[in-house]
Order: sequence, then structure tokens, then C-alpha cells
Amino acid sequence: MEAGINWEENPNSNKDQVPITKEAVLLLLCSMGLGLAGDILLFKKHFGISYPIFILVFYAVFIWRSKDLLKFKLDFGWLLSAPIIGLSSTYAIYSNNVFKVLNFLAIPILIISQTLILSGCNKNKWFSISFVVDILEGMFIKVFQHMGKPFAIIGKISFFNTQRNKNIFKILAGLGISLPLVLIVLTLLASADKVFKHYIGNIPNIFAGLSLEDTFPRIIFIAIISLASFSYIWSLSNKKRLNNQSMKKRITIDSKYGTQL
Repeated sequence: MEAGINWEENPNSNKDQVPITKEAVLLLLCSMGLGLAGDILLFKKHFGISYPIFILVFYAVFIWRSKDLLKFKLDFGWLLSAPIIGLSSTYAIYSNNVFKVLNFLAIPILIISQTLILSGCNKNKWFSISFVVDILEGMFIKVFQHMGKPFAIIGKISFFNTQRNKNIFKILAGLGISLPLVLIVLTLLASADKVFKHYIGNIPNIFAGLSLEDTFPRIIFIAIISLASFSYIWSLSNKKRLNNQSMKKRITIDSKYGTQL
């Protein structure tokens, strides 16, 4: 697999560029997994035990990506796990619609608050009124600002850029162009042979369970969760790493030239 992907050794050589690292590609794959998990657990389903399970899957991805930024100690950030687990578990215990709506609004706010604190990306202290600005930034900026990066990552993977694979795509395009001719031949054979006609006639039954009215919204739902998850987790993990690297670089330069910090 590594032969098909051109990994960049320095992921932060240019903050305006999208780094193609193993971690970036794995985060993309994990985000797609989150989208599929959301489809299986949440799409057009009554929230129950599936809701806390989805939250646990999200935290698994977040902790994996931000593991080098997290400090596992007893503080307010980790204590927020108690209300998050408690409120999300109520979907499996209670059926009160009012509490369900209130919890549906409260849980994402608590998750954003906790992930901001744990990753160190909050600009304001959690106990200050200004922390509301950090929460709003997480909800309406961090969730959306990096949604285009997955497409840039896919576009930079060398599998799609090598001449050999471009030739493969040309072959596939040729097969697509020849498809109408194949359909004509199959139609003629089906009209000449009853057994062949029987098997050809049963092909649509394979897709009988698929409905465009149901499939298209599910694809959109999966895409939104995948892109939003990638954007949010990327914004938390990469911003902190960039700040840490900038600080280390400044300390190194100052030390080299004898500047007192």
C-alpha cells in the first residue's frame, strides 16, 4: 500500500498545504468509518443504546488522533465524561421526548467543550464567560472549515497520479464507452435463448431492495458526518501541533543566537 502513496515526511512544511501522511489518510478512513457508523446506528432510527455507542466510536477516533496532545489526569476536561455518558445513556433508559430534545442539544455542546479542553485548543478558560466563544467556534467553524481537505488528500495520493494508473482509468473509460454495444449483444442473445433470457431477466432483482429515495439521503448523511468529523478532529489536532512546532522552532532560533526568552 505504501508503494502507491507518496507520504510526506514533514506534514507541516506549509500550513496552507494538505499534508499527505499516514495519519492524515488514516484519519480520513476513520472519518468515513464514523459516517458508516452514523448510518447504521442513527439514520432514521430511534435513539437508544446506539447513540452512546456512536459517541464512543467518535471518542475512539478523537483520542487516537490526539493521543500525543492529551494529558491523562483528573481535571475538569476528563470529568465532563460523566455528564456526557450519563445524558447519552438516557436515550436507552427513558422515552421522555422533552428530555430527548434537551439532551440532543446539550450533548454536542458538552462534547465540543471537552474536546477543546482536552486538546488544549480553547482560547479561553473553561470557567470564563468567554469560553462560549470557543464553543461557538467549534460548532460553526471547526466543523466546517476543513471539509475540503479530504478531497485534497485523495487528489494528492500518488495512486491517482501515476501514468500507469492513468492508463488504467483510460481502459475503464473505454469499457464504459463500449457498454451500450455489450447491452445490444446481450439483448440479441436473450431473444435467441430462453435460459439466457431467464438469467438476464433476474439481474434487476439483485437491486430490487435498493431505493433511490432512501439511498441518496443515506449517502448525504454519511458524507456529512464523515466530512464534519474529519474537519473537527483535524482542526483540533493539527492546530495544536502547529503551535507546538512554532514554539519549538522559536526557542531553537533564540537559543542559537543567544536571545533571552
